Amino acid sequence: PYTEKRNHGVVVLLMLESAPFNMVETFARAMPSWDKFFLTPQGLDVLLVFPDNAAKDIEQVAEKAIGLKPHAENDDLNRKLGSLKVWRYKDSEDFRIYTLRIPKISIPSYAKHQLAKTDGKVTCGGSGRGFSENYVTGNMWYINKMFDLKLLSCYKYFFKVDYDVFFLRPLALNLFQQMEERQAVFVHSGTAVQSPCGTDMDSAMAQFAKENRQDFKTQHISFRQYSKTTTYDYTLDFPHAGDMYEGNFVGGRITFWNSKKLLKLAGFLENYPNGFYANRWTDQTYWHNALALYLPNYNSKVLNIEAERTMTVSNEEELQGSFFHAKTLDQQAMNLYCETVFGCSTEAADEMRHQMTSAEAVMGIVK
Repeated sequence: PYTEKRNHGVVVLLMLESAPFNMVETFARAMPSWDKFFLTPQGLDVLLVFPDNAAKDIEQVAEKAIGLKPHAENDDLNRKLGSLKVWRYKDSEDFRIYTLRIPKISIPSYAKHQLAKTDGKVTCGGSGRGFSENYVTGNMWYINKMFDLKLLSCYKYFFKVDYDVFFLRPLALNLFQQMEERQAVFVHSGTAVQSPCGTDMDSAMAQFAKENRQDFKTQHISFRQYSKTTTYDYTLDFPHAGDMYEGNFVGGRITFWNSKKLLKLAGFLENYPNGFYANRWTDQTYWHNALALYLPNYNSKVLNIEAERTMTVSNEEELQGSFFHAKTLDQQAMNLYCETVFGCSTEAADEMRHQMTSAEAVMGIVK
């Protein structure tokens, strides 16, 4: 590493979304709770990655909206790691925030044809709501291309925490300590049942296992995929459907996920014709498949912090966990967050919610 570090992990956020300025503003509103209840107590740094296919000026907007201040190490860091910049959040010295501009993230050739047929939208299993190219590309990036980042070599663990995750209190455990004690290679905050968004994943895994059977100690792996009754040769054993992890708060040991065997699988899935851009796969369709393929008793290597997660914010009595994922920030949720974290009034919460949904308000920051 370029410098001595206390922090063992880094939260990586790819700033690529269909509504990028709203993304930045939402994260800016969540950041005080990250500082107070997550990054500082856990000893984690943050890396904000801005690909060239993100919106113009998005990096400048983010720096101003979040309130970043140049770090004393910035000049030395640029000499050693290129375009990476390092910042302080307000006056905090407990963690670093890095910003990095990377080249445009390319998509597989099959995806271009697929997107041309569907007006640039991707649906789960061919039906339902359409998702943007950036949404799919952003999720896929975490399983493979993220590990090209040189900065990851400075850390033992990576974390993927969505920009719209809000913290209400510190976690009741130390992530680094818990993962070290159980020699965990993965941490998650909830499970999900299989959905149409995982269409054809079982076939892809069967094909990969068959084509690469020399990589496995057993010559024949056979079991049922999720609730299906069909048995596939050269596939993996999933005890129940709930082994698919929610993707908005996960993490892993970098040396495991950055190994040649895992990247080989990730590259295969990236280019699978009926995969990400055909059926709207996300990173959450990947983690448990990879674990089951290479770790026969993988559940013993997984840290479950589901108890830390608040699944709803409909009333104060239900705010039992340490954080919640705000897919839709309704007024009541914003009021509770604002009051719990900042002690602010209902009027202030209403204004905060308005700014989080207003691209014009975000753009006004840089004028």
